[in-house]
Amino acid sequence: MQTIADELIRLEVVDYITDTTVCEMMKKNEIKLWLVKEWCIPQADAEFVAKMEDILEVYQRPYDPLNPVVCIDETISG
Repeated sequence: MQTIADELIRLEVVDYITDTTVCEMMKKNEIKLWLVKEWCIPQADAEFVAKMEDILEVYQRPYDPLNPVVCIDETISG
């Protein structure tokens, strides 16, 4: 909690805050740093690797204004 408090001060979010206050605010807002939602690949089999290589090849192509590469990052909220 002290690291978070120090960073809030360094970023000038607050002039002063204690680690206890950070802890209380996290508890009040039900923030649990140890619970992380993430997506992960269950198994990188040959089919997955082949598809991944196809995608990576697209990103290595030289710039072509007639065929732009568009990347969309999907975010799941819940």
